[in-house]
Amino acid sequence: MRAIIRHLLPGIGLIALLSGLLLMSDWGSRNREDKHASKFTSANPAKIGILQPTSNKVMDDMCQGMLAGLASRGYREGDNLQKTVLIAQGDQPTMAVMAQKIVSGNFDVAASISTLCLQSLAAADQKGRMPMVFCGVTSPVAAAVGIKSMDSLDKPAHMTGYGTAQPVEAIFREAVAANPKLKVVGVVWNPAEANSLVCTTRARAICKELGLTLLEAPIEGAKDVREAADSLVARGAEAFWTGGDATVIAAYDLLQQSATKAHIPIFSNISGQAKAGALFDYGANYYEVGFAAGQLAADVLDGHSPGDIPVHDLMPGRMGLNEKARESLRDTWTFTPSQYDNAGYIVERTGDVREIKPAAGAATTAGVNTPDTRPAATPANGKLPWRIEIILYLESAPAEEVLGGLTEGFKQSGLVEGRDYVIHTRNAQGDMAVLNTLFDAAASDGTDMYLTLSTPTLQAAVRKVQNRPLIFSMVS
Repeated sequence: MRAIIRHLLPGIGLIALLSGLLLMSDWGSRNREDKHASKFTSANPAKIGILQPTSNKVMDDMCQGMLAGLASRGYREGDNLQKTVLIAQGDQPTMAVMAQKIVSGNFDVAASISTLCLQSLAAADQKGRMPMVFCGVTSPVAAAVGIKSMDSLDKPAHMTGYGTAQPVEAIFREAVAANPKLKVVGVVWNPAEANSLVCTTRARAICKELGLTLLEAPIEGAKDVREAADSLVARGAEAFWTGGDATVIAAYDLLQQSATKAHIPIFSNISGQAKAGALFDYGANYYEVGFAAGQLAADVLDGHSPGDIPVHDLMPGRMGLNEKARESLRDTWTFTPSQYDNAGYIVERTGDVREIKPAAGAATTAGVNTPDTRPAATPANGKLPWRIEIILYLESAPAEEVLGGLTEGFKQSGLVEGRDYVIHTRNAQGDMAVLNTLFDAAASDGTDMYLTLSTPTLQAAVRKVQNRPLIFSMVS
């Protein structure tokens, strides 16, 4: 027996040594998390003021995504986070007053949703007294709030966020693919919105390239949408296009009424509008945009300076098709095989919505990724790129090394990020309850493959993941 024990002692010692090294490597990250967690408590919660232009599906999705992004990093409402959401209901003077209220309030970070809200907060805080995070902005540079260029630190030091450039060129190409005889497209837009000006300028260019005529009907407010749309029909519009115009989004029902009466379609760069009657849409998954902005807000609450975080473009593309809307059109519109292949959801002829992949497409700095060319290696559902979900229980030095090795492994295998795969990472920050919710959120986002790091994460995955590949690492 003693001989057996002596034989086992080196192995036992090695296991103990490795366990100790893992604990020590994780000690720094645990200390950082403890420090941030102790900074804000239920008695002294982090305070975030969120300015939102209107209450509609797009804006509400971004707000909910932002709160989910904060929660994924340990900032939970009712625990150590206190939120104040101010909604201006499309009224610019009210928005300015609300922005001033946030800037003069006792908030740890201010957040804006949409270009108009970013401009209002920037105007209210010209001295940069409060950290600011923004999202839902078509062109941060064109917003004229001091951001000189993307992917750089040439911007106000108190400000960071994500731009979401609408895939304008891509959606016009999709429209021509669905109806090669299309000649005249109408757009209702508000010239006072910098984001709408950017989209419309790009629409003019792509229409010229494709041989289309773009008819424009400028408006001042939501009340003008129906009359402007009817005027476009009278001028010969064969379809309506809508980009990132917040005024039109707020009055989308009026645009739809005009289109329905004239039996012409709407194609929209606002994801989800095919569910509201549009023929098809191709745009950002705004819940994901808000989620990413929420994680930026968490970085700021953790103590990172917004001045050190560049402003990037984020466009997690998503396409929706509406078979029911196709039946009542005066002209022939036929969805292509490529459009069916890349649809995130389809509204059936019965009106039922069939969700296929809630977050189809990749984040792209160009903001115009079009799902036309697909490589041969495809996941089980036949769509590319693969959406790979990496789920962490806790940040640590070993986890960082595994992630670095993963990137190198993909590269050596000839895989290209954005073309072959898209990676999304979620971190439970050591909270088992959050870990379970992360898998639920990943499933709803249409994940193709799960990569888990650590034993607790694998155990949660076994309970939650079904009918998807599951790869694990860092399991003793």
